[in-house]
Amino acid sequence: MYLANSKKGSDEERVDALRKAIDLVSQVAVKQAPSLEELNNEILKIFPDDKEAHKALGHIQYLGAYEKYKGKWLTKEDYAKVQKEWRKLREEEAKRKAEEAERLKWTKDAFAKKAARTRDYFKKDVSKVPGLKLKFFFDTPQVPKPYFLMVEDRPSPDPQQTAEVLGPGLAALRKTFAAGYPKGTFPNWDDTEFVVPVMVFANEKSYENYRKHGHGFFPGTGLAAAFYTSHSEIPEAFRGVLYVWQGAKEAKFYHEVFHEATHQLMHNACKGERMGPTPWLEEGIAEYWGTYQGNKYKGFTFGHFLHGRFPTIQSAASSYYQALKKGKKTGSFLTPKQMLGIDQKRFEIMKRILDNRIKGTPQQRIEAGLTVSLIYAQGWAFIYFCYNFKDGKYKEAFEKMVHDELRYEYSFDKCAEYLGMKSDEDWERLNKEFFLFCFRTMRRLANR
Repeated sequence: MYLANSKKGSDEERVDALRKAIDLVSQVAVKQAPSLEELNNEILKIFPDDKEAHKALGHIQYLGAYEKYKGKWLTKEDYAKVQKEWRKLREEEAKRKAEEAERLKWTKDAFAKKAARTRDYFKKDVSKVPGLKLKFFFDTPQVPKPYFLMVEDRPSPDPQQTAEVLGPGLAALRKTFAAGYPKGTFPNWDDTEFVVPVMVFANEKSYENYRKHGHGFFPGTGLAAAFYTSHSEIPEAFRGVLYVWQGAKEAKFYHEVFHEATHQLMHNACKGERMGPTPWLEEGIAEYWGTYQGNKYKGFTFGHFLHGRFPTIQSAASSYYQALKKGKKTGSFLTPKQMLGIDQKRFEIMKRILDNRIKGTPQQRIEAGLTVSLIYAQGWAFIYFCYNFKDGKYKEAFEKMVHDELRYEYSFDKCAEYLGMKSDEDWERLNKEFFLFCFRTMRRLANR
């Protein structure tokens, strides 16, 4: 009777008859009765969105974000297929967006295009090195312009974490360095003109592997954790490269990285493509700014007292006073006058002897070791002295020297003029001021 009634009347009356048939079949065994599935499907022929019928058939209504199926009732099998199809579409869309974002990242402005040229050059460069791949980071909150970090891509240490730890320190150094000199000191200072590349290796072994494959003229790891080369294959994109290898203790690592990064800052601030030529100033200023306190979380500050160079400074000051007592003018020290006029060519030869890039006699190695050590230590000490002696009596003089260095206009005569040195007596007075500062004031600072 119910089945017969389901064939006539309005849609509502037909569905009502089918529901009564379902109730009857569910409660009483009826011979040759249609199955519940058949009855519910009959309802769906009349009302395709009937919830009761769909639920009775085990269907699931899709309420997800896939518009093609939104609100539709699906079998469990079809529901699983739709979810899988949606996941695939989302993955494809995410991939497409990532590829588009990656493309835009390298083309969005002039700086990005220079970064892309730099990337392409170094990808080709490391393609000759077995096992070495790079990940690139730039123009992010952690690695702001103009830095361009090229970090060795391996599971450990994680390149993303490395970039996010190293980047803020380099950015803090650059910001503090830029604020440390009067307006007009830098002939070139632009965060968009040059890419500032930093290649970061996982460890010493990886860097040495890089050296073996086409870079044998680079210095060995030795006691350092970084070095800067002013050479550039693409001078219109970048001026030089800072190379860093991880593994040293934190304080040592950061001091050496900041030292070499200061060389990079000085070079990028120069008027032309050449790096400044003055040994004591270049190494002294790198030691000065390389002396830091703090970390990524507390923030970094620079220009602190350099405890590591103090023993050399104290020894040089003692040697000066011993020579003075004996009426001598030489010893294991450099007077400011000697240091300000140091010869760059001789300095480079001494460094190459110490790096084993030039073979030297035992005596030459001893002399080179002492002189290079004094240039680093006394270069830093003289800058520290200029800033701190009598509330910065010689600070302006030093800033003028930096101004000239960046324009390739540095000269001994100009230094003498800036310092107010007009006679031998003036130089003797400066010697006494400097070495007394090294011997007494620095000793107090070292003992704090």
